[in-house]
Amino acid sequence: MNRISLTAATALVAMVALAGVASPAQAASVGFYGTYGIGDASGDAADYWDGGGWGWDSDTTHTGAGLALETPTGFYRFSYRLAVGWERIDGEGENGRADGTLEGLVIDNDFTYDLFASPTTRFWVGPELRLGFLNGSIEDSPRGDRSFAAVGIGPVLGFDFALGPSVALSWKLGYLYTWYYADEDSWDDDYDHHHGDNDYYDDYYDSEMEEGHAYLSLAVLFRLWGGPQAGPQPGAYQPQGRW
Repeated sequence: MNRISLTAATALVAMVALAGVASPAQAASVGFYGTYGIGDASGDAADYWDGGGWGWDSDTTHTGAGLALETPTGFYRFSYRLAVGWERIDGEGENGRADGTLEGLVIDNDFTYDLFASPTTRFWVGPELRLGFLNGSIEDSPRGDRSFAAVGIGPVLGFDFALGPSVALSWKLGYLYTWYYADEDSWDDDYDHHHGDNDYYDDYYDSEMEEGHAYLSLAVLFRLWGGPQAGPQPGAYQPQGRW
């Protein structure tokens, strides 16, 4: 959990720094978001009890919430959005496999391109890159929790609607394909802490999981400064005229 706390602090500092370097004309915004998604995951564990490995498949459900920052980059139609939040992943095992739960810090980076923008609305697309640091276990596992690092990528589609000069709603629909890699030492450390040193499971190290999930999120964004200075002119894209 120390690594998760350090990463969260670093991400928050990055959000403040990004907001600080944005010029008033760029109208940086910060706010809160909530998300829900569903997907499918498959994984495998090698060297189980000094023997052969085993695999599993599960249906997954994602719920989460956190902070969001959005700012134009100053390059034509491109913007950057950073989301830092806490996410819970519940997996329902298939074919008699046990259920499992992961939860922890996720950091999503969106590099967006405006398809349409005006002083009140914005429609955008782009790729999303995810980093995650999660902790969890399989139901009734004798080994306790295990730490995972996650890396994901996928497309996102968004729509922003201004409720007024200083606040907007932002919807985002996305699909992420994510790889999860287990920390080899976390399981042994957790088990030994509760049950004493035991080498019986020491070869149960290599555990990986892959997952694809679709999600929908809603954010409420508050403008820090700046704003539309002029409406967009026909035939010209003016980023200062968009929300």
